Amino acid sequence: MDDSKSNNPLTLDALIVCYNRQLEVELAVDSCSVIGVRRVYVLDNASDVPVVLQPKVSLIRSHENLGPSNGRNTLARESSADLLLFLDDDAELSANIDIPRLIEEFELDPNLAILASLATRDDGKIAKHEFPARKVQEIERPREVGYFVGCGFIIRTSVFKGLKGFDQSFFYAHEETDLSLRVALAGGRITYNPAFQVTHRPSTHGRDLTARNFSRQMRNRKILTWRNLPRPISYFHL
Repeated sequence: MDDSKSNNPLTLDALIVCYNRQLEVELAVDSCSVIGVRRVYVLDNASDVPVVLQPKVSLIRSHENLGPSNGRNTLARESSADLLLFLDDDAELSANIDIPRLIEEFELDPNLAILASLATRDDGKIAKHEFPARKVQEIERPREVGYFVGCGFIIRTSVFKGLKGFDQSFFYAHEETDLSLRVALAGGRITYNPAFQVTHRPSTHGRDLTARNFSRQMRNRKILTWRNLPRPISYFHL
């Protein structure tokens, strides 16, 4: 985490994985046209119809669906920035976001590994499973938290690469919890800041709503439990 000790300001790139969401990803990319975002990288994760974006976006095409974990890892290898802003293709940065202010948090705190966002719907409501705490409360208070939500977060590149990114055996589901636990074990901090706000509109396009999704969830839940809990507690938890 020595990057914060440099006299040069930290750089930040926005990274977006897209699968079959042309209209949604265009909005996500447009929201990243703000001061502080150096470059936007998009991975077209084997969409049925290839994604087309403006030339200023670094667009990478995969011929197979890599999933969120491997997709994010692939994008991270393309960027040379100090900080990585991961944004879902069906999410947007808030119009009044102050990216330089968020970057400054990493410059002031060398142990800050991840900045968790406040994710809301169009009507301002907050989905419980998208808030980085057990209960949706004290929304306006920045504080240290135990995990982050993947629709919008910023991670220090040195931390991400030091931990070898997301575990690619988690094709989908629980990969963010797994990374949060590994960050904590490495001594990094995860902070929630409501000034880092994103609007998340979960899209049904490109989303697997079959029983296979449930089986992935249960498989990954078992792996996560066995890795991090004592055996008697893990059986009870499962």
